[in-house]
Amino acid sequence: DKPYIAWLHRTIMGFLHNVWWRVEVTGIENVPRQGGGVLTGVHRGFMPFDGTMLLYDVVKTLGRYPRFLIHPNLVKEVFLADFITRQGGVIACRQNADWVLQRGDLLGFFPEGVDGAFSYYWVAHRLSADFGRDEFVKTALRNRVPIIPFVTVGNVEMFPMLAKFDWEWWKRLTGWPCFPIAPPFPLLPIPLPTKWHTMILEPLHIKETYGPEAASDEPTVAKIGNEVRARLQAAIDEMRARRRWIFFGSIFNPSRAKLS
Repeated sequence: DKPYIAWLHRTIMGFLHNVWWRVEVTGIENVPRQGGGVLTGVHRGFMPFDGTMLLYDVVKTLGRYPRFLIHPNLVKEVFLADFITRQGGVIACRQNADWVLQRGDLLGFFPEGVDGAFSYYWVAHRLSADFGRDEFVKTALRNRVPIIPFVTVGNVEMFPMLAKFDWEWWKRLTGWPCFPIAPPFPLLPIPLPTKWHTMILEPLHIKETYGPEAASDEPTVAKIGNEVRARLQAAIDEMRARRRWIFFGSIFNPSRAKLS
């Protein structure tokens, strides 16, 4: 719903991007201006704001509208379902992923899914070993599109996960994997105004080396998945090493950074 997205970007999403988190982006030129691609990122902070912030940048800079794969629980609540789906969210499954890419659109993919979103604060900057079982690689191989890795530093601290309660009644009620203690949540469900930096890495043009049949070759899939994971982890480590403060400051070269 492009008019709805434009309204969000003029109002609440624009405020969050430009004032609250002051998002800086580098590497936006690595997102293809036409054709499909799998935008592969790291989801943290247990709320889907990192996807909406990347959507803001890609729409404003390139005029493209990525369709993010989302957890089915996000469409169980009426208001949230409307908010997510009108911005292009589609239920995570193979059929939807292929449908998006076969239309020539960009597909947003957070391989670690809900497990990554609910990571404890002290391990949240380390990617999981299996990194979502590399389904994003199989999706890109099947559809012969590039993988465009991206990572955000700053979203971990907007809701730092300090404790989790494994209450069955809560999981049945909400579909969440746990009840989180992530200040200021649950006392105040407003994310902290941390400073965000997003880096979009160079694409992996895997179709130049592999055919679609490689999606069934587990060693090949694992090799590509490990490369993407290593590149993302290296980017996180480099960005955190440059960061001096959580709530302000810039870590990007001013000639390359873009404050939308």
